[in-house]
Amino acid sequence: MSAEMTGLWSVDSGTARLNGIRCSSCGLVLFPPQLYGCPACGAGPGELIPAALPAAGRLHSFAVVNLHPSHPTPYTILEVELDSGPLVRALAASNFDPRINDRVEGHEAQVDGTPQLVFERARVPLA
Repeated sequence: MSAEMTGLWSVDSGTARLNGIRCSSCGLVLFPPQLYGCPACGAGPGELIPAALPAAGRLHSFAVVNLHPSHPTPYTILEVELDSGPLVRALAASNFDPRINDRVEGHEAQVDGTPQLVFERARVPLA
């Protein structure tokens, strides 16, 4: 993996991307990145290359958290099937009323004073 890849996500020119990896042998896309090799084809760590994954996909599932010992509640955790393949868990934007199969996209927002990647309904539904 490249030493240039830092953090799990980035925003470039207003477009949010998740910093994943792709197996150069079989094409499997993984997020979060890992360094152990490809779980699908067994290729070694040297075959895993950085992949900037657009933070866009389809809402697979969600859960509203109403009780937490240290974080303000309620908040919503989403499971998003990214267009690039991986199923990821992410924080919902505070004003998002999720519905299964919604087209969603990620963007940077301040959450408790910290920049976070949050997902909400896509502004322009994709075909």
